[in-house]
Amino acid sequence: MRKTKYYSYVVGELPKGCQLCVQGAKLVLFTTGVCPRDCFYCPLSPWRREDVSYANERPVKSIDDIIEEAKIQVALGAGVTGGDPLSRIDRTVEYIKALKENFGEKFTLVPIRSLEL
Repeated sequence: MRKTKYYSYVVGELPKGCQLCVQGAKLVLFTTGVCPRDCFYCPLSPWRREDVSYANERPVKSIDDIIEEAKIQVALGAGVTGGDPLSRIDRTVEYIKALKENFGEKFTLVPIRSLEL
């Protein structure tokens, strides 16, 4: 284990998603606030527990909103999160495909999910 310059510790190499995040190069893609579970430790705010999508803090009305936000940020990857992105799997896949088509295979996608007990 070693200390990083990001005020944390790591064993081995810092994962690619973490590297992009600390550089500010990872888009946060919130695909839906819907989740079939009701975990007591869930950090999701009550107003986000709806079937809405955001690219960073930008409400998503169309895929173009996601692409534009990623371009503005000069994102090199995206963290896919939500309530549970798998509860709206078709939408999540559609968003991922659009990002890969627009930014190429090297655009890193990282699932961000709460721990399930």
